[in-house]
Order: sequence, then structure tokens, then C-alpha cells
Amino acid sequence: MPQESTLPGPDGLILESGGAERNREEYLGHHSVSDAAFLGTAHVQLLLRAAQRSGDLVWIGGESEIHTRKDDKPLTLLSTETMVLKKVDDSWRIVHIYCSSRPKR
Repeated sequence: MPQESTLPGPDGLILESGGAERNREEYLGHHSVSDAAFLGTAHVQLLLRAAQRSGDLVWIGGESEIHTRKDDKPLTLLSTETMVLKKVDDSWRIVHIYCSSRPKR
């Protein structure tokens, strides 16, 4: 299984909340900043992680609860994420990420 990766690879596709970033520059220039700010104040509790490798491809899927605050009130989000990584030379490159979350009821 992958131990080192570059996030995302130069041609990676990131899909989240109905939007898309089609390469590393789009992700780093836009979404990564808000992701880092949000996760810097949240507590992520991993509920499940599964992975499978087939040759030079690996998929990893996970479910988490994200505990944060909104309008000074506690908020828990249920989050799912899937990543596909491809082995390139001696490292793993993320070629696809899909994320989805919703408030826990």
C-alpha cells in the first residue's frame, strides 16, 4: 500500500460539493487554503477506512465524523472520501479525490 504520496498529482481531479478542480494548480490555488483553515479548527474522528490495490492503482475510501463549530454552536458533519492513487516511478500520486459531507442528524 502507498506510504508516500504527492497530493494531488499534476493531472489530479478533485470533486467536492458539486465542484471540480482539474489539476494540482487549481486545487492549491483555491480549495486547499479553505480546507486547511477548516481542518485546523476541527476534530476529525475516523470511523472506517478501506483500501484495495490492483497493480499500479490503489483506492482508499473512508468515513469520518468532523466535529467543529458554526455560528459559535457545535456542529458534527458526516464525511466520506475516496482517493485513487497511481504509482509513478517510486512514489504514489493521487489522481482522483471525491469528498462529500452533510450535517449529522
